[in-house]
Amino acid sequence: MKEKQGKEDYENRPQPKLTIVDRRHKPEETTDAQYKQRYPTFVEQLQQRLSAKDQFLEEFKEKLTQENDAYKKRLEREMQNRSESEKSQLISRLLPVLDNFNRALDSAETKHSYDVLLQGLKQITTQFWAQLRAEGVSRLETKGKPFDPNTQEAAEVVIVKDKKQNHLITEEVQAGYMLKDKLIRPARVKVGQFNPNNSGFINSNTTAD
Repeated sequence: MKEKQGKEDYENRPQPKLTIVDRRHKPEETTDAQYKQRYPTFVEQLQQRLSAKDQFLEEFKEKLTQENDAYKKRLEREMQNRSESEKSQLISRLLPVLDNFNRALDSAETKHSYDVLLQGLKQITTQFWAQLRAEGVSRLETKGKPFDPNTQEAAEVVIVKDKKQNHLITEEVQAGYMLKDKLIRPARVKVGQFNPNNSGFINSNTTAD
C-alpha cells in the first residue's frame, strides 16, 4: 500500500518549468514574427550548406554546358578547315591536268591537227588517272565478268546464243568507280541472258535473273 502511494506521489509531483532562451542574433531588419519562425541554428546552417551546394551545382552545370558548346564549335571548325584543306590539295593536284588540257586545245587550234589533239588528250587522260589512283580511285572491271548487283546496274538484258555468256556482262554502258573499298558509282552494263530460241535483245531496266 505504501509502495502504491509512493508511486502516485511521484507521478503527481510538480513538474519543473523549462525555459528555452533563443540567444541567436536578431538582425535589426527582422520583425518579431519573422524571428519566431526561424529554424534552430543548426538547421539554418544545414540549409545554407545545401543552398551553397545547389548553387555550386548549377554554376558547374552551366560552365560544363558552355565548355561543351565551345568544344563542339571548335570541332566543327577543325573538321571544316580540314575538309577545305583536303579539297584545296586535291584541286591543286588536278590543276596541272587542266593546264595540259588547255595546252592541247591551243596546240590543236594552232596546228589544225587532229593527231596533235588526240595525242594531247591521251596524255591528259594518263595524267588524270595517275592523280585518281594516288587518291585511291579505281575503275571497276566489268566486261566478261559475272553480273554483280552490288556494284553494277543492268541497263539492258541482251539475249545471247552462247550459254557461256549467260549472266555475263557483254558491254559496259557507263564505267563504275571505287574509292578504296567504297563504291563511288556503280557501273551500268548490258547483261547476257541465254536463250537459244531467240535472237536480238530485250530492253530492260531490271537486273538479270
